[in-house]
Amino acid sequence: MLDFLGFAPNIQQAMLARGPMPSVLLVRFLGTSLSGQWSGILVTKGEHERFKDLKQPGETPAKTYAFTNPAG
Repeated sequence: MLDFLGFAPNIQQAMLARGPMPSVLLVRFLGTSLSGQWSGILVTKGEHERFKDLKQPGETPAKTYAFTNPAG
């Protein structure tokens, strides 16, 4: 999956060495729409595209998404 997402092999190795936790998507009904809270890993690169840091799910604020029915 990391290769599919475009991470270079050296970045992949550094990420896996940190023991990444699974990402989480919490979905809730809000009236007639769905709301989602996404908590995933965050990878930071430094100079020369080298691995700098990895934040685990929950270490940064979740991203909120709203899903609506395009048909009405």
